[in-house]
Amino acid sequence: MTEIQVADAGGDEMTMVDFGEFRSSLFGRDVNYIRDLNYHLKDFKFMDGDILLCSYPKSGTTWTFEILTMLLNGSANVSVPSKINTMLEATCSEEIDQLCSAPRLLNTHLPYRRIPSDLCNKKVKIVFVVRNPKDTAVSFYNMISAFKHYNYSGKFENWLPLFCNGGLAYDTYMKYLKDWDTIWSSKKHDMTVLYFEDLKQDTLSGVQQLIKFLNIQLDEEIQQQIADKCQFKEMKSRYTPQMLGSSSYKEGTPYSFMRKGEVGNWKEWFTVAQSESMDRLVDEQLKNTKFKLVYELP
Repeated sequence: MTEIQVADAGGDEMTMVDFGEFRSSLFGRDVNYIRDLNYHLKDFKFMDGDILLCSYPKSGTTWTFEILTMLLNGSANVSVPSKINTMLEATCSEEIDQLCSAPRLLNTHLPYRRIPSDLCNKKVKIVFVVRNPKDTAVSFYNMISAFKHYNYSGKFENWLPLFCNGGLAYDTYMKYLKDWDTIWSSKKHDMTVLYFEDLKQDTLSGVQQLIKFLNIQLDEEIQQQIADKCQFKEMKSRYTPQMLGSSSYKEGTPYSFMRKGEVGNWKEWFTVAQSESMDRLVDEQLKNTKFKLVYELP
């Protein structure tokens, strides 16, 4: 394991941790912390009743995490432990155990092959979130450009090939989705799939999908309150740099972790050629998967 500099097509570099077949973010942590965590990750023990939120970076994880937190608390009152504190690849198991009470709400961006194998031994419910790859790419780029630990200031046009072809932390989004589609189709886990675009169009229906999946009893008034509280503008006002730790951001950056939350913002970033190239990539690599990808709303 080593800390590396990954160059984009224009020569601008970003900092990551390389584990050979896998790259990770530092998450603002010490490199030795991430090294030790990943070394022991295979030994992580799940518990019956755990909920594991799985999604690619910037595809709706924080949004869904907050909805799930409210559902488990049975209230729309905001009680938001930082998502990073229950992230498998960012926080060691001892700290997670100290911070979480059953049922534990865990989360990860990891590809399935790197999730601890004990997942197969326990009764864990998996909530999997999907967002179209174009909006995901734009949001991921803006996050990497803003966070201090990446130390990156390159252009989107030079960064995009890394997103499409590999080189960033985690797998490419296409490989990530394809591998998870195989797991979903196998029915080896209790798993529901939530789409960012559906959640954007009708948040209440997404809340109700999760209520049914988790077998939670909640009256209609509280369901609506949670849906209202988890509208993007509401969340953006809460996820301030101060709450997230302003030291995480490069000095002077105008970035907000809850950036836009839109469907179709990719049109302001992608050229026609880039969009068509992404379409071909999706057709080639995801043509036999069950995921529905929506790039704009009516």
